[in-house]
Amino acid sequence: MVRGLAVLVLAGTSVAACIGPPRSEFVCPRATRASAWVNKMPGVGEPSANMHVALRVDDASKPWQLRPVEEQPEDDRLVLTIVPGGSLVVGTAGYRQDIPDALPDQIIIECQSEVISVIDEVTIAQ
Repeated sequence: MVRGLAVLVLAGTSVAACIGPPRSEFVCPRATRASAWVNKMPGVGEPSANMHVALRVDDASKPWQLRPVEEQPEDDRLVLTIVPGGSLVVGTAGYRQDIPDALPDQIIIECQSEVISVIDEVTIAQ
């Protein structure tokens, strides 16, 4: 009986440790340049139907990637978060999506819920 209680207590401790707040696994990089564009230039084959976001960061020790946050704002803003992984070019992060019906008025880039860059204009290359 005592042994069963000890196992139960230890199992409960393990589960509680897993449920706790996530620990930061990386230091956020500093954004040095951010841009967004849609390429509608004529070319060979079909024109690109994507909106691109590119971010340069001061940390070239690892690759980075941009992902949309789970809960996007109701207005015409796009919120992305930067996390390690992805790009083969260290010191950069990118994101691409189909061209939305309405381009975002603003693209906000966060790292661990802190804003590190804001893009106020999406360039359209025609």
